[in-house]
Amino acid sequence: MQLAPRNLIAVIALAVSCTSANAHHGLAADVDLGNYVDLSGTIELVEWINPHVVVHLSTEDENGFNQTWLIQADSPNTLLRAGVNRASFATMIRVQMRVYPSVSTPCSNACYGYGYEFSAVNGNTYILHQRMYELVHELTLEPD
Repeated sequence: MQLAPRNLIAVIALAVSCTSANAHHGLAADVDLGNYVDLSGTIELVEWINPHVVVHLSTEDENGFNQTWLIQADSPNTLLRAGVNRASFATMIRVQMRVYPSVSTPCSNACYGYGYEFSAVNGNTYILHQRMYELVHELTLEPD
């Protein structure tokens, strides 16, 4: 039995949508919601791409050595709706960030994490990842 072209397109569309939907369900499994890190550092690069913005933050570890964090934020559109755009990152050279480290990828050359919020030197605070924010508040593990 051959599928009609219309049915074939529907099957492909369903397969693609299921694959992309499962890709975003890994966030809760990759984060220890009781373990966050407050970082202070310099934004080196912001990859403003879909599906997530990635912030490259240069910090110092407890021994004074340079440490790079790759921090996943929300999608560009979600950040834009929250009032954060490319110019926001460009003007915030030195920032404070609360990050939930990835449990599946330990720090080696770089550390990986999910952004919770960041604060600029001017005092403005922005949520970096709405789903992370929701997960933290659903489990009532509110950060200090």
